[in-house]
Parts: sequence; C-alpha cells; structure tokens
Amino acid sequence: MEFANIKEMKVKDLAEAKEYLATSHIERVILPLYKTQFIVDDNVPKLKCNGDFNPLTWEGFKSFCHILTEPVPVNFAVHIPRATLDKIVRDLKKINKEVVVYMKTEPPCILNFTKYPHYSLKNADMVSICDELLQQKELAKIHLTDVSLEIEMKERTSEEILPGDNYFFTVRVVNSEVGVVGAYTQVGLLRSECWNSALISDKVRWAYDYRRSYEYNLNNFRNKVINMNYQTNIAIDSLRNSIARKMTDEEVVRVWRALRRTVSPWYADKIIGIDSEIRKRILTRVNERYRPTSHHYHESSIETEFTTYEIGNKITEYARDTKNFLLRNRLECLGGSVLLLN
Repeated sequence: MEFANIKEMKVKDLAEAKEYLATSHIERVILPLYKTQFIVDDNVPKLKCNGDFNPLTWEGFKSFCHILTEPVPVNFAVHIPRATLDKIVRDLKKINKEVVVYMKTEPPCILNFTKYPHYSLKNADMVSICDELLQQKELAKIHLTDVSLEIEMKERTSEEILPGDNYFFTVRVVNSEVGVVGAYTQVGLLRSECWNSALISDKVRWAYDYRRSYEYNLNNFRNKVINMNYQTNIAIDSLRNSIARKMTDEEVVRVWRALRRTVSPWYADKIIGIDSEIRKRILTRVNERYRPTSHHYHESSIETEFTTYEIGNKITEYARDTKNFLLRNRLECLGGSVLLLN
C-alpha cells in the first residue's frame, strides 16, 4: 500500500511556526462506525469522511487498525488479502459506536483516529508557552509536521564534560494536536559537538480536567512547565563519572533488551556496536546466573569494555537521525537513562 505523506515544515523560529499554524486547517470529525466506507484505490487506502474518500497517512492507517473490533497489527494489515480487510471493515458497521477522525483539509488526508474525544493542547498555545520560556533560554531545535510539534530550548551557558565537549541543559516540549500523543515537557541534555539530545527527567504531562474550561487547564499546564525544577548538579556529576564507568554484563543486557523492544535485535547490536555472537554469549552468561541448577548461579556481574558515556551517546546519535518523533523520543529517554546510570 501507498500512504499519503505527512508534511514536514521547515521553520527557523517560533514566529514562522505561528505563521504556519495560523493557516493550517485540521478538522475533527465524529464518524459513526456503521457509516464506515473503506476502499483501496490504486493501492492507496482511502476512507469516506465529510462526503469524500480521503487517503490515509501511515499514522492514520495504523490508528485505524487499532480501532477495529479486534485490533490488527499494522505491519500485518498492510499485507493481508483485501477480502479479509474488507470483511473486518464490514464487521465494524455492526457496532453502534463513534470514533474521532482528525483530517487535514488541504491537501485532504486522514491523520489519526481516536476512540474518544481527545482534548489536546493546541499547537499555537504550546508555542506561546515556549515564547515565555525563551525569555531565559535560547531556541535549539524546532520540528513541526502535520501530526507533531517538538521544540527544544537550551540554557545560555554550558558545562564542559571533556575538553571541547560541552553539554547544555534543555527543555523539550512535545505536542500532537491530532491525538497521536498528549502534550508533555522534559528536561534534557544537548551535546554541542554533534547536537545529540538525551532526555533525563520525568515528563510533565498535559492532563485535561473535564470539569474546568480549556483556559483553566492551559494556565495550569503553563505554570507547571515554567516552574519545572531539576537538580542539574547531580546530572553533571553523573555525566562526568560516566566517562570512565564500565558497564557490567547485566547492564549491557538490560540496555540491549530495551533497544530490542524499541527497534529490533539487529539494530540493537548495530547501535551498541557488538557482534551478535559475543552478545549471545553475554546473554547466556547472564541468564545462567538466575538458574538455580546452573554452576554460575548467583555469580557476580562482570565488567565489560563498554562505558556508559560511550553507549549513551551511541543511542542518542542513532536517535538524532530517526524521523519518527515517538521513536526518537523513546531512544533519547533511553540514552539519557544510560548516561546517568549510577
């Protein structure tokens, strides 16, 4: 199948982002499931909404598969026979429920489906919050697409970890007005040498209180973001210690398993920079320690040649070149946790 493209806007600053958002038109349509009409036209999946058949983006098709009576893995749905997919869609019409469709009007395409109304933070309001933060910070990165908004702001001063290798503390804000992810903000580290980012704090999330107005919820979230606190001295000390800190084999296994769940076993080996046979031997050795019948039961962990500084930066380097913003943020969170591993 071929999917509609999600447009990525190249904006230099918040003023350009505001200008684009003022002209962007995204509609939220309530669609009863019994009215669902799905076709594949010239290998392009389309769904009838607002009287016309509109093409689906990859995110739209993925979320459509999740709202089915029995959710279908999207990578499987792309390859299943058309007749099977048509039968699944026909079964939807027997359900007396409604879903929310987020669609772009120009050019027309469907961006996302949600089962319930999603009271998301508006991108324009998120930009206004960042405007306030920029009174004390500088804009480092801005990434704006049809489905996501990411803005990263750095402190004006940096910390030198190695000669010529400086790190800035940053604040990252993420939002999706179409319900792909709820708005949140995190504290991060930005490496000046290669512009890699690592996320190191818990998320401050947008939580909509239905008993209150949108303006009340917006002010509540704004206050949380502006008043965020983080113990930077502890992070800098952990980062300096990570340069010489050797990872144990159990720590390498835990990081590899986290990467395997996020990307794939092959990419996990590639990111860490480990041969698959060596990794298998390490996995076997670690697993043996937890088998009561094994000779290695309860043996101590063994140091490896990898340092937390090396592995953490390898993960964030891979994340930097990742286009999917959800995957990129997950990898940057993992990289940050490795860099500050104690």
